[in-house]
Amino acid sequence: MHDGQELWVSTVTGVFSERDAAALVGKSILVGLIYVTAEGATDHRAQHFGVITAVRPEAEVTITLEPSGDVLVLSADPLAYQPAPPGDYQLYDSDRVIADPDFLTRWRVTYSADGTPQYERRDGTRLRRVEE
Repeated sequence: MHDGQELWVSTVTGVFSERDAAALVGKSILVGLIYVTAEGATDHRAQHFGVITAVRPEAEVTITLEPSGDVLVLSADPLAYQPAPPGDYQLYDSDRVIADPDFLTRWRVTYSADGTPQYERRDGTRLRRVEE
């Protein structure tokens, strides 16, 4: 655990430069998560919208979700964050429409038989848990 949050990082990619990390702060982001059972079946999906409030280039991206104010911490894997094409994005679990977010990121969360989560970018890049 890291400041009350589990922290996961990519095992195969680089890190954000200090300049790129600083440029992300204050940008809006749409986050897609797919939760998958140990057997490979989709359990559920979640979408979140928020603002990137901090980036530790070698570790994490902190997102403050709107409107709840909850905090989501994701890996600072540069390949996981893509500029969002302009347009309106409707969250599939609500009627909420997000206009022109700055970035998109998508993650797959798989739980092993013992309940341990395994995180990967949607392109299949696995992540490893950061040990304190």
